[in-house]
Amino acid sequence: NIKDNMMVFSKNVDIKFVNFRAKCDKATIYLSSKKSKVEKIIMTGNVKIQKDNSQINGEKVTFELLNDKISVEGNVKTKISF
Repeated sequence: NIKDNMMVFSKNVDIKFVNFRAKCDKATIYLSSKKSKVEKIIMTGNVKIQKDNSQINGEKVTFELLNDKISVEGNVKTKISF
C-alpha cells in the first residue's frame, strides 16, 4: 500500500538494479516519508542475487539503501567469480 510508504510485490519478483539483478518470492519496498526515495527493500523466499558470474542465495535479504548495507539470512550460499 503506497499510502503507508510501502509496496509489496509477490510471486516471481524480479528487480533490476544498476549493477545486479535480484529475484525472490516476495519483496517489500519501503519509501521515504515524502515517497521520493526507496529506503529499504526486504526480499524473502528463494532470494537470488546475481551480478555477472557471481551469485548469492538466501531465504531473506535486506537492502538498506541509505546505509549501503545488504544482509543475507537463512541457507546462505555464495558463488563468487573473480
